[in-house]
Amino acid sequence: MGTGDAETWVEMISVRALDHLRQHFCGETVRISDDNNTKAAPASGDEEDIQNKAAPQLIHKQAKEDNSLKPVNIENELLRLPAEIQLIILQHLTFGEVESLRRTCRLLRYTINKPFIREVFPSIKLELLSTCFRCLRYDAARDHLIHADESDARYPLANECLDCVSSRGGFVVGRMYTLATSATVCICRYCGFPVTSDAAWKEYEFHRVCYRRYRMILLYYFLVGCAQSTITVAAASLCWKYYKKEKLVLGPTVVSE
Repeated sequence: MGTGDAETWVEMISVRALDHLRQHFCGETVRISDDNNTKAAPASGDEEDIQNKAAPQLIHKQAKEDNSLKPVNIENELLRLPAEIQLIILQHLTFGEVESLRRTCRLLRYTINKPFIREVFPSIKLELLSTCFRCLRYDAARDHLIHADESDARYPLANECLDCVSSRGGFVVGRMYTLATSATVCICRYCGFPVTSDAAWKEYEFHRVCYRRYRMILLYYFLVGCAQSTITVAAASLCWKYYKKEKLVLGPTVVSE
């Protein structure tokens, strides 16, 4: 595919996505405006009854989960922008950001649906593989995502970032984990976080900084042990010197030595 064909293909996708936005956003605006005009000029008789029955259907949408009627959010600032600007904004967002935007408003969730997302993201599978399914963080390099098996029900949106796994206590020290880049990493024995980079020299289960702290702690323990032994020997020597004839002092001192 040449450069001209690629540009034409991108333009066709943008045109289809723009038409989709206009049909949904502009359609909702017209419906609400018509309903407001109906309220401003009430009719009489049968026409008034018909308008009263139609008004809730235009302003409310039926929820799929509990089949209850909930009002549509018409105060969203994004919906007041022209459809062209809305499309430009969405094209500069990642899949995770678009999904987060869909979760802020019921109208946006119904408008930015799966066909529209496929128009905005032609390579949707790569976007899903590079997104954490919990926090929706996008990682283009995929070196901070734990690889999920294809048998997972959420696949391809099944990878989980290191922060989310660590926050729920999912890492086990001594176990190897596979990243989305197919690289295997160990869990640091000091901080419990995967060693993805900057590992200690000849100690692959430690970060360099963590291993330095670990060795300092071992040094402190060694010094404390030496100090404790020195104090014990000195105290026993003093007891033998000053309380040599006291059996209650001499007996325990000999046993401790």
